[in-house]
Amino acid sequence: MNNEKIVKPINGWIGILAAALCLTVAILGLVNGYVVATALIGVALFMLVGSVIVAPKDACVLIFFGRYKGTIKENGFYWVNPLTNRRTVSQRPRHFTSIPIRTNDKAGTPIVIGLVLVWNVEDTYKAAFEVDDYQHFVIFQSDAALLKLADSFHYNNIEVQDTEFSLIAGSDVVNKHLEEELRLRLQHGGISIVETRVNYLAYGTKGSSAKRKKKNGGKQDRS
Repeated sequence: MNNEKIVKPINGWIGILAAALCLTVAILGLVNGYVVATALIGVALFMLVGSVIVAPKDACVLIFFGRYKGTIKENGFYWVNPLTNRRTVSQRPRHFTSIPIRTNDKAGTPIVIGLVLVWNVEDTYKAAFEVDDYQHFVIFQSDAALLKLADSFHYNNIEVQDTEFSLIAGSDVVNKHLEEELRLRLQHGGISIVETRVNYLAYGTKGSSAKRKKKNGGKQDRS
């Protein structure tokens, strides 16, 4: 299975009642022998392990012996197979402000640029299995999108008469371009964009271009 599957397990109180029934029978069975009573107590404890609580705006990814079985997205109290591994993935909107990056604009002018991003997990399968760490994935792709954005526009259009939009003067177009680029990049990790925009923009200094990062062993310089 390579897609998110929404599941809704049985009510958790059913599992609790079943466990309570086993404990009741076990107590009553103590007069007949400890073996049966011990077995029933073990079953009751085993069933209690299957209880799971899903909070609002959280999702619970279910994995059974290495296989994805589905995702619980509706908040509530449930009972699942006790042998199932559970991984909680928050779907709450998150705020990320990047560290401004030193790079060059389309004309090769050194600049420093940063962004602010509000995002959330939309596809829990992709977030859990398509990337190693979806939070780090957001940071990495945000930096990559900023570098591409800077390379697509001039810092300003004062000296370039045929440039209609620039990083400093075309904020709406620039932000839309940034959002589209990030949306394409982050969809592979199941990430949805709530809002994004350039929040820092300034001239850089000579020799600070990220385009020269290959000379520095591929490391990206940050201010």
